[in-house]
Amino acid sequence: MSRYRREFPATAALAFAGVFAGLMATAITSPAKANVIYDSTIYISGTGFGAVPRLLTLQTTGTESGCVASTGGTTFTTGSGSCVPDGQVFIPNGITNLGGDEVLGANKTGIAALTDYSLSDASNIAIVYNPSQTGGNPETTITDVTIKFYDANGNLVIAVDNASDLVFDVVNPGNGGAGFALVLDAAQAAAVNSAFGGDISSAILTVESTINGSNDGPDTFALVNLATQPPPPVPEPASLAQGSRIKPLWELIPFAMTRLGLEMGAYVSTDEALKLPDLA
Repeated sequence: MSRYRREFPATAALAFAGVFAGLMATAITSPAKANVIYDSTIYISGTGFGAVPRLLTLQTTGTESGCVASTGGTTFTTGSGSCVPDGQVFIPNGITNLGGDEVLGANKTGIAALTDYSLSDASNIAIVYNPSQTGGNPETTITDVTIKFYDANGNLVIAVDNASDLVFDVVNPGNGGAGFALVLDAAQAAAVNSAFGGDISSAILTVESTINGSNDGPDTFALVNLATQPPPPVPEPASLAQGSRIKPLWELIPFAMTRLGLEMGAYVSTDEALKLPDLA
């Protein structure tokens, strides 16, 4: 059974339908295309369930879909009634999620108050997708991931999504490994910032998604602030990475002694350089 409904808006002019009518009045010019993208250059440290609360956890076989909506303060709802219609998404992709497969529980599905993440700029948002599939075909495909921004009273202000399928051929080991960083493109970040007057720290963020190819463990989404992420680890020198060993001192003495002899204008063989004085 399909867990999403594909829709085809008549024109890109529907980019800010419904709740976004006021945003159009602020003179934001909608680009022809906007996209939540996977940025492989971003390093994300390990994120186990206990370390980072999940915004959405899905776990079923085949196609899975889930939605979360803020209802004001720290409360939220899940299920089909929490999915945003495609027409209310900034530059929509034609997909409305159906929801219903959300996994509830501590740190598994919820909302994020951006002030708690020290997030004031949408360009620093990364939604970390952490698939946990096994077997000979661990591939998963995100047909839709929609990031929604609410005010403190639970009113939807703006939502953004991916323009096309996001395909992941591999998984990180288990649910404690780092995940794949999904970020807003420049057009989306600018639109979200503008919708909140240039500072998104008062916003409440939620996620909804539909994923194909699930077969085993939970697939999760979490929020991180890219501005507070540690730098990527420094790679080890190529010589060490290739298994080369560091020469011990006694292997370097002959070479050093030979070099010394040459620089003094005399040739000293390796054997002679290693001869010890006769103490007899």
